[in-house]
Amino acid sequence: MFGIKGYLKDYGDGPLKIIREGRSNLITGFIGLILLLAMGILLCILCREPGGLYFVSPFCLISILIIWNNIKKIKKGKSKRLDKDSIDKAEVFIQDFLSNNIDVKVLLDYLDAALIEYFTIKPIVVESRVLEQKIRQAINNNINIAVFHEWIDTVWFLDIFELKNDTYYKFEVIENYKLEGKIIPIRELKGMI
Repeated sequence: MFGIKGYLKDYGDGPLKIIREGRSNLITGFIGLILLLAMGILLCILCREPGGLYFVSPFCLISILIIWNNIKKIKKGKSKRLDKDSIDKAEVFIQDFLSNNIDVKVLLDYLDAALIEYFTIKPIVVESRVLEQKIRQAINNNINIAVFHEWIDTVWFLDIFELKNDTYYKFEVIENYKLEGKIIPIRELKGMI
């Protein structure tokens, strides 16, 4: 879940997480089924009556349903996987967001659980020159300072972006001013270029 200034969006689980959970639950279902069948057979042997199998059969059906649901979950996760083309398109779009004036809400609407998951694992590095370009735009009044801060918040809080040391420090300074309820002075911004 991610939110900026009241814009909250739940992306749900990505395909890798869905597949991982499905496999884990599938293994649990198989182990449960095997143990239940073993317990039923053991009861039959000990009691010398087939009543043991009758006792465990409802639990075996539950295990079979668990197995069936998790097979469907794995298929669902595999169907949500990204292909190379969609990853490339998303990377271009996100790079456009970084360097151009694409609205934050447009970016957040574009992203889905699969893209969030993919770029969280392999984040896009925000280069210092991109931040410097945004700072120049804010100094020259090409973009509104509120739009600049919204862009900073998005890059700072979304896990799909990675900030290197120098860039991280600059973002941190800007965010600290915002947390204090102050607008960062122009001279401070000019010092970051």
